[in-house]
Amino acid sequence: MADSAAYRRLISSVIKLLDSNNYHESARTLEKESGFVFNLAYFEHCFLTGLLEEAEDYLAGFLPYIHENAYCINVYFELNWQKFMDVLDQGDRIEARRILDEDLRPFERYEPDLIVSASELASLEDFRTHEAFRNYGVPEEERRERLEFVRTNLEANPSS
Repeated sequence: MADSAAYRRLISSVIKLLDSNNYHESARTLEKESGFVFNLAYFEHCFLTGLLEEAEDYLAGFLPYIHENAYCINVYFELNWQKFMDVLDQGDRIEARRILDEDLRPFERYEPDLIVSASELASLEDFRTHEAFRNYGVPEEERRERLEFVRTNLEANPSS
């Protein structure tokens, strides 16, 4: 479309129409696929309720390059770290190992001790016995505490 401002208004109007008619999933899909309208409230809801894969998939529609800048790195790392901590809290050390190997390994270049430290946590019967995590609460509260950091990085990101 020649007039990108008009196109953005059209997309925004369609998203509002979809939402008002309870087609929320379609609205989120259009937001993500168009890359024009980032619904921070939706992303925050996914983050806070532990729908971290969904949050990451939604975010990828707007910030597809994890290593694009420090803000992207921080947000993607936090999403993956929370996934890791959630499965540790559930006692699923096999899934924690998978997340460590597949999702956290790309961040090792920024934090060289990450894999060793996370592997140590994954090897413990209860990660809360580790000195650094003795005060770790329930995952929902921990995500709520980290949300401001994530929000700040999203809002400061020049790519978003």
